[in-house]
Amino acid sequence: MAIASGASGVGVGSAVNQLTDEISMIAVVRSLREALAMNLAAIPFGMRSAEI
Repeated sequence: MAIASGASGVGVGSAVNQLTDEISMIAVVRSLREALAMNLAAIPFGMRSAEI
């Protein structure tokens, strides 16, 4: 479920799979993706070690 919703982080699947319903799982993964995207956008391009 986590990968289908776009998760790619280590441990995300384990945490998401502990949730009881699919809606919660999708919401958590999307929230994580948005947070990571915002943090990546805040880092100057030349300072990034790896692009997502």
